[in-house]
Amino acid sequence: MILDFLKHLLGLKPKPEVPKQQVYNLSLYYFSSCPFCRTVIRRMKHLNIEFPMKNINENDKFKEELVKNGGKQTVPCLRIEKQNGEDEWMYESMDIIAYLDKRFDKSSK
Repeated sequence: MILDFLKHLLGLKPKPEVPKQQVYNLSLYYFSSCPFCRTVIRRMKHLNIEFPMKNINENDKFKEELVKNGGKQTVPCLRIEKQNGEDEWMYESMDIIAYLDKRFDKSSK
């Protein structure tokens, strides 16, 4: 409240809320206590993107999907649904972040 008052006195206007970009061909398999998963999720927030997140500790179906289709139970794992109908399963957090940056970071272009 005080911060809002000071901003008002200084003539600072709040930044308008920008809706998150919905991405339909990606999903993230994760669990909340994983520090590598949290790093990826923070990057998603920074890039203002949103796509389905599948917590493998809260839903056995997600864990089964990950192991059956991705080949292992490691998280974070980004599932990339390609236009040709095939899926790519990306496991390393830094690889996932690099992929997201390349695809969605407008400031680096």
